[in-house]
Amino acid sequence: MLAPALASNAPPLIWPFDGRLAELLGRPGIVVAETYPAEAYQHLDLKIRRSGKSKRRQSDRAEDTTTLHAWARENDVRLAPRLHAQIADGFGATEDGDDRFDAIVGLFGMLDVVLGNLTSGEPEDDTTKIEGWIFGRSCHAEAGRDRREEQAARRVRPSKTQSDLDQLGVTLRSGDEPFRGEGAFLHLIDYWRWSGSSLMDNTARGMLAEFLVATAVGKHENPRVEWERFDLVTSSGVTIEVKSAAAIQSWKQASPTPIQFTIGPRQGWSPETGQYMQQARRWADLYVFCVLEGTDPLDVDKWSFYVLPRAVLDDRCRQQQTIRLASLKALSPDECNYRDLKHTIDDADFDEDTMSLTYRSARFR
Repeated sequence: MLAPALASNAPPLIWPFDGRLAELLGRPGIVVAETYPAEAYQHLDLKIRRSGKSKRRQSDRAEDTTTLHAWARENDVRLAPRLHAQIADGFGATEDGDDRFDAIVGLFGMLDVVLGNLTSGEPEDDTTKIEGWIFGRSCHAEAGRDRREEQAARRVRPSKTQSDLDQLGVTLRSGDEPFRGEGAFLHLIDYWRWSGSSLMDNTARGMLAEFLVATAVGKHENPRVEWERFDLVTSSGVTIEVKSAAAIQSWKQASPTPIQFTIGPRQGWSPETGQYMQQARRWADLYVFCVLEGTDPLDVDKWSFYVLPRAVLDDRCRQQQTIRLASLKALSPDECNYRDLKHTIDDADFDEDTMSLTYRSARFR
């Protein structure tokens, strides 16, 4: 990064020698600043800074997993899965674990300044012209509150008011979140194991099918929202409804269950207003029907997918409430396996003028 910048027409700007941060960020080129991970230990209120702790011990580094994951969520910083796992593992048992820990902590400290959680901290006098400064370090020893109080203040929410009755935001959780309160010793992953292990139950299987479709369109990092008028929205704005069915159920059966899906028009619920809409219709642009064969929903090769535009259902099924698999196939959906699901969905064009889908396939033209 530095070598190309040095050779360019916009050489790197050195903070604070070349000016104050706000000024430098408004100029072309990259800004170079000095950081000190131990300073970020204080800002982030990490346990590693406490007496008896050492960044050279993997177990001590791992104790700050919850704090680092929480900081990322609160600041809308999306961690790559590999980094998420490295933080949870205390950056491994190799000798360079402490260096990697410091690199991430230092980066979070820098982002705290860039995101506005902290000031850059440089003094107004000529000190910075001689010795420079540490990015994010306050120049005032008694600058208001202690950083730990400031960190807590950022996270504490006001008392419950009318705004708390508005639609709540959803953030992707890691499973490392601890239960809180006296006697609590569990983590969120414990609840997930307890509540979601029966994957063949209709509700759990349906959410798993929705998850598989979400992974196909690259939206599995967006948390699932209950009560939406549709299940997923692709990057191009196409809305998707996911339907799931299986012949084998979790309970004792006298015979396999016929494959059947609900497709009827319905009133849409608005999580923004908390009310049902008066109009009953099919809300998604694209329907993906998912059929599981056998009893292992984690085997993606056991799933079959049938992709069909809503326009076909509106034209051929009108007010029909349910449809069986044979009747669905008669509508000529595109059938595919999990590997080809993304390609099949991508082969549908979103028409912004008519808010409907038209397949490139000639049979829908």
